[in-house]
Amino acid sequence: MSLRGASFACRFWAALMLASLSTAMAAAPAILVIGSDQSLVTTFTLSPDNADLLWFFDNTPLLTSGQPSITGQLFDNGNLLGTLTQVQTVDLEMVFESLSSQYADTGDATVPARVDFGSLNKGTATGCLIVTVTGGSISLSVDDIVSYDGLSASPDSFTPLGDLTVTNRALTGGSTPPALSIATSGIVNAASYGAGAGLSPGSIASIFGAFAQICPAGSESVPLPISLSGLSMQSGSLQSPLFYASAGQVNLQIPWELAGQTQTTLVPTLNGQAGAGQTFSLAPSSPGIFSMNSQGTGQGAILDSSYRLVDSTNPATPGTTVILIYGTGLGQVTNQPPTGSPALSSPLSETPTKPTVTIGGVPASVMFSGLAPGFVGLYQVNAQVPAGTPAGPSAPVVVSMGGVDSNTVTIAVQ
Repeated sequence: MSLRGASFACRFWAALMLASLSTAMAAAPAILVIGSDQSLVTTFTLSPDNADLLWFFDNTPLLTSGQPSITGQLFDNGNLLGTLTQVQTVDLEMVFESLSSQYADTGDATVPARVDFGSLNKGTATGCLIVTVTGGSISLSVDDIVSYDGLSASPDSFTPLGDLTVTNRALTGGSTPPALSIATSGIVNAASYGAGAGLSPGSIASIFGAFAQICPAGSESVPLPISLSGLSMQSGSLQSPLFYASAGQVNLQIPWELAGQTQTTLVPTLNGQAGAGQTFSLAPSSPGIFSMNSQGTGQGAILDSSYRLVDSTNPATPGTTVILIYGTGLGQVTNQPPTGSPALSSPLSETPTKPTVTIGGVPASVMFSGLAPGFVGLYQVNAQVPAGTPAGPSAPVVVSMGGVDSNTVTIAVQ
């Protein structure tokens, strides 16, 4: 049976890099004062449709003190695209244009920054604008800030496209910036979200905490990077490869080299400055099954041999259907890939001992257990749905390895 990840594995990879930020950032106040050495971070998503202009401005005049200098930095996936320094302080106006944009007349003293929009125009992108004030302060109404993308038609006209959505604005920096730290019980299995239990080397973990107001960024290639948006995670002398980083959550791989240890301390570092570490337990195995709600419950990330989700629209047939269970934390494997690198399709990386799988409470025959080829830290278990499995839309599925049970997810059985 083929072990390729198919479309689900691609969605899994994207989910690791684009984790929700809904709980990571607080809402900004209506009237905001940006003081010296502070920044306003605007996070946005963009479905560009060949946009060649991004415009951020405040509809109301700025109130200033001192002699503020206002600088904007535009990022895509944590990568700096361009910098603009305003030459006026009448209002906030940040204009970024592609290298091919025709638009030239902004109607005031603001000079657009020309940047390469190539990465933004690959498809839906996550970016952010960091507005920094030095030498004074400015006051503005967050509710009056307008953000949009456009397509230039001539040097003095453009068409707003309406494909830019602001997802968050937050203030950071100043004299008392938030401490860089990992939350208590904030190191969890990325599939089950179980806290407190040991994590196994080679597995995927989610880390929650305060990681400053960085721009969200996800890995774009393998081997995985050890730093995103200037943030890294280190256990002793080992750097953890990162799938995704944001102000409140990081997804990473636990280094294989930690095998045999019982605990380690994970320390976040931002631009060379280390924060408070958090010690967590290690274990030979820590099985977790990914779920479609990304919370470790409900419909499992489980496919049939045709790579279709085994849900109520495609229920399994007892005694016939072979399911592919995607998870993490099943421990050591043969042909172990380097930390941060994907597993090979030949030779396969298999667990020396097959896990126990139950479906609807009935033991299932396991045909394969190991790393999913082409992916980092993602395990795949192939098992046949046993005859006698009770029919129903939510048959429980549990994977056990080394006496440790995974979280319970479900599939549909007819």
